[in-house]
Amino acid sequence: MTETTTTSRPNARVTIAAAPTLAAAVSALPLDVGGRSCLVLPASLRRSDVLAAAVRERLRQDQVENHLLIPANPVAELARFTSRGAKSPWEEAEVALPDGESRQVRLPAKLWTGAEIWTATDVDAVSGSGPFVLDVLSRYLHPASRLRHLTTRHRADAAVEVNLAVRVDRAVIAMDFGEFVLVCTTTDLIAGELVALALSDEHATSERSLTGPWEERVVQRATELDLGVQVPQQIEVDLQGAQLGAFAAAIPRILSRIGVHAS
Repeated sequence: MTETTTTSRPNARVTIAAAPTLAAAVSALPLDVGGRSCLVLPASLRRSDVLAAAVRERLRQDQVENHLLIPANPVAELARFTSRGAKSPWEEAEVALPDGESRQVRLPAKLWTGAEIWTATDVDAVSGSGPFVLDVLSRYLHPASRLRHLTTRHRADAAVEVNLAVRVDRAVIAMDFGEFVLVCTTTDLIAGELVALALSDEHATSERSLTGPWEERVVQRATELDLGVQVPQQIEVDLQGAQLGAFAAAIPRILSRIGVHAS
């Protein structure tokens, strides 16, 4: 892990719930938007994302206005661009790098409507390989910005840096363990990425050489940009929901991958 200077940032809380079904696990989480509307961005990039649907249903039960946001279809965007008088659904935003040259990117204008922005990462739906939390926003770039991103030599860094243009308010992460579904939530982007990476390691075979979540380049770049926790000691874990036997066995294994001990 890259050496980083610890700041006075308050500890990040990661709430984990387990239940026999996804809906029950999501219901056990404290999800409060303070009366604001909410945009839900599925990491799978699909309208059919089951975690995003469960989160939206929970928000509807709490009488919170919410909308699903998926990336623009490049072909459809090209057709819209060639239509005269069409209002642009995009907004220019600055990626102001503290340690490099800043740049402009284009992202959906809906991200600046005052709604809370949540990412929904179903680890199974992204095949355990991402995007997870820190790199979700980069998938929502305008096709032209996205193309420039894909051709850069430092793609992982560029993906994380998009979070300097607009702030994600909450990450929700889920994984199906068969006997139970585990769902986590946090407002700290690095903590959310670490949990998603730790869960993705559950997919790993014995032949796969595992890299610790803190050593992943997206996490290292995020710590350089102070996007969240800097060390494992800044992560606090709160367990909610049914204390299932298999759940109790899985939690210490998952948290140990990010250097956190379950209390």
